[in-house]
Amino acid sequence: MLNMTSNDLVGIIRTQVCEGAIAATLAALSHPPGREPSSRDIELSDWFNALSADAQLALRSVISQAAEQAVFNLLALLDGVCPAQNDDLNGRLELSWVSDGWRSILNEGSAEELHRLFAQPANERPQTSTKGLKAYEVGEFSELLSRQSTADLLHLHRVPIKSAAIRMLPNYDPKTATCMALPQEEHRRVESAR
Repeated sequence: MLNMTSNDLVGIIRTQVCEGAIAATLAALSHPPGREPSSRDIELSDWFNALSADAQLALRSVISQAAEQAVFNLLALLDGVCPAQNDDLNGRLELSWVSDGWRSILNEGSAEELHRLFAQPANERPQTSTKGLKAYEVGEFSELLSRQSTADLLHLHRVPIKSAAIRMLPNYDPKTATCMALPQEEHRRVESAR
């Protein structure tokens, strides 16, 4: 994507961050990821799975509201409509998209505010399409990235880890590195286990 608009960004945030967090949280509650889930994850899963269908639905609604509010608050912060500093600091947050030498500010004062775009009713939002990347698919980073869609709710995890490979492999290129498409909740756990 050469140029990204505020609408594009909010669509990506809605799908990857908000809906992704909701789906990852519910998936981890239903079936804890990993070969050896922590005792806390198992305990929470047992609790969630013992809830009635109505109670699970209510919890899903609470998780959705919490995720949506967190994203809304972050976007309001980026828009400068809530304080981002104490009285001693003077400035503003700036969010940019940089591609092929071009730089565009996505939260500039004259643009539609990000938090307002996020709060748009579903029938007024731009539609996205899926390119079909599958969980646990392995391939070259740039090839999988070209097929990845925000609707996939997957993260690309490089193997070996990029920072270590850059230090230890002289001809390492992160764009051609081997990677695996992981569900978001598993990727977070892989990263936190390091």
